[in-house]
Amino acid sequence: EAGTKAIAESKNLVSLRRLVLALNAIGDEGAVHLANSHQLSGLHFLNVAGNKLSPRGEDALQKSTALVNIQILEIV
Repeated sequence: EAGTKAIAESKNLVSLRRLVLALNAIGDEGAVHLANSHQLSGLHFLNVAGNKLSPRGEDALQKSTALVNIQILEIV
């Protein structure tokens, strides 16, 4: 989950619009890092399909108040 945390905290990704993290063994902790990241608030598309997310991680992403511009969220 350290990699996901690093992405979520990176100030260099503020203008990022599309992020594909499919099939990266991301778990719930990583999903929560992404969901709480104001650095990723510009994302329009996020793909985390094929990871190790339980309903807790999925919920965190779907109900995120930080990822305000998400138009497409691919979880499955």
